[in-house]
Amino acid sequence: MGVKLHVTSGPALEKKGDLAAAKQRYAYAVALDPKDARARYNLARLLHAEGAVDDALAHYARLYQDGAASPDALFNYALALASRGRIADARAVRERLRAAAPHHPRLPELTF
Repeated sequence: MGVKLHVTSGPALEKKGDLAAAKQRYAYAVALDPKDARARYNLARLLHAEGAVDDALAHYARLYQDGAASPDALFNYALALASRGRIADARAVRERLRAAAPHHPRLPELTF
């Protein structure tokens, strides 16, 4: 299976409630192609949702550093940083989100 198949099969698995299998697909896709932003974001998102914030932070940071973070990835990255007490870093990410997507619907939630 190629990266694209792993990435595109993940949402279907998520819809069926099989988050473990979806996470596995995304992780495999990231292993095959570490620059695949969609796979990395989806993996980070699932890790974050299950409480593996430090693991999610590593993936969000890579997206951020590569300049490949979507507005939703930036939002989640800022939340994850704030949850770890890294408020100055969270504010910097929030400002990058504000510049990239000033009308992001969840931007007002980032009140730190």
